[in-house]
Amino acid sequence: MTLRSSWGVSYISEKEGVENLALEQTGELDLNKVFEAIIKEEGFYNHMYLDSAEPKSLVTVGYGKMLSSADEATKYSFYFGNLSATDAQIKQAWRTVYNLVQGRNNNRASYFESLTTIRMTEEDAKAITLAHIQGNLDSAREAFSEFDNYPVPAQEAILDMAYNLGISSTGISKFPSFNRHLKNKDFASAATESNRPQLRNSRNVHVRELLLLADQQQKLRQ
Repeated sequence: MTLRSSWGVSYISEKEGVENLALEQTGELDLNKVFEAIIKEEGFYNHMYLDSAEPKSLVTVGYGKMLSSADEATKYSFYFGNLSATDAQIKQAWRTVYNLVQGRNNNRASYFESLTTIRMTEEDAKAITLAHIQGNLDSAREAFSEFDNYPVPAQEAILDMAYNLGISSTGISKFPSFNRHLKNKDFASAATESNRPQLRNSRNVHVRELLLLADQQQKLRQ
């Protein structure tokens, strides 16, 4: 029996089906595939907005790129019409968005569009996101010595989670059970620890099913 979600085929319970899917999943990690999965849920916004993090919402832009400070925001390209935005314009936009809500933001990202006049191009946002994913890949290889030997779906799941959480002690690494299961290559148990309550259920289902698929592929190797 094949289980499907809006993400497509991701977990098959019958052994023959698993073996067929395992063959389809062979190959190297493709960061563009990770990117496509992430942006399907994150969406693209060319203006700054507040996410829904707790206890204080964070200024975000593009494909969910967090801008931790006004100074950090100036590291990226924004435009006022056809002109490059100045550092002063970028900082002012950041402060306008940041100061709008005290605590958690419950407004949609589109609510913030009219509050600022500078914009980021989709091309720049993609480059920023891919660089972010690459950075997380480097960190994942340091955190998990066997990362490159994990089944590709497990690698994809880790990078998806890292996009929102990071890898460091304040990110994925702060979840001891999840990390222990990954290091033991017990991907089915890791799947039970992969929920991110701040994200849409479909995103969590996607990661959980990637880990379940990785568990099946790992067992086929044994």
